[in-house]
Amino acid sequence: ERERLIEADLARYHRKGLPKKEHANYGVLDRKERRTVDILGGILRVADGLDVSHGHDVKVIGCWCDPHMIIIEVEAPQEHRYEIGAGLRKGKLFEKAFDRKLMIQ
Repeated sequence: ERERLIEADLARYHRKGLPKKEHANYGVLDRKERRTVDILGGILRVADGLDVSHGHDVKVIGCWCDPHMIIIEVEAPQEHRYEIGAGLRKGKLFEKAFDRKLMIQ
């Protein structure tokens, strides 16, 4: 049952607004489960943004992090400015979950 709540939240938050404790499903989860939703939902939102055109064209070739930033490197970034912009716009939950600034280049 708990996994179903987490899955429902992931389905909700990958497209719509950010999670809030006031939301029914999210609010009943414990701290660890909410963290799971934040991490997985954040990753899913960035991935969804990078495939905003539904062409599966953006290829991630690396990912690096330091204490302040996570950098996702994509192949041919100049050709995918629209998708990179969408990934960054949808990256707020990702940044919250990892407590780091997101950069896609």
